[in-house]
Amino acid sequence: MTTLIYKSTMAPDFTHNQIRSMLYHARHFNEINEVSGCIFYGNSQFLQMIEGEQHTISDLYGRIQEDNRHHSVELLFHEETPKRLFKEWNMIFFNVKLFEDFKSEDENFMKSVLVDRFKEEPEIPSIQVLRAHVNSLKENPETNFI
Repeated sequence: MTTLIYKSTMAPDFTHNQIRSMLYHARHFNEINEVSGCIFYGNSQFLQMIEGEQHTISDLYGRIQEDNRHHSVELLFHEETPKRLFKEWNMIFFNVKLFEDFKSEDENFMKSVLVDRFKEEPEIPSIQVLRAHVNSLKENPETNFI
């Protein structure tokens, strides 16, 4: 099992509707290829963790690097791991802005899923990397949600 985390900046012409479409296609691909993980979006940046078989994750990351819907792709973590952290999600999406505003019940649910995951496994290196980088996606630096 391989876990990979990267951060990138959204292309200026990439719209929120296109994000929805991207998520739809990613979830379909991930289901077929047994990839799981999470993606955070905030301040025109993405932070994504993907989990799966090594060859699948390597091939997928190569395609991610070439995708023109974002740029400045930075690899933050890439290691063999003993288990999946998001095995029940082929790609859960977290909009950081909604976390800051607490506007919807769905986002409160997703926040509880995420916070619980971080509390369950705080010493796992991939969780530490996510925690270190996710707050940089916030508009309000005073708000911490993980």
